[in-house]
Amino acid sequence: MAKSKKSPVKINPYAKMYSQMEKKLAKCYENLRQDMLKHASLETLKNDTHELMLLLGETNYLAKECRKLQNRES
Repeated sequence: MAKSKKSPVKINPYAKMYSQMEKKLAKCYENLRQDMLKHASLETLKNDTHELMLLLGETNYLAKECRKLQNRES
């Protein structure tokens, strides 16, 4: 009995990474917020802000790629 091959389901490869990045972003933001409440040193706040900006940039890129793939599939 021959099995028919089903077409592979198209999954957006960026979607999973995007959700992971959102979690990292929320954690990083919370870390910055807590450090601000503790009146941490300027260097610590600068590092937290730098990390947050990098994550925002990466998340923005992933969001654009997700939308681009979604538009192609439509």
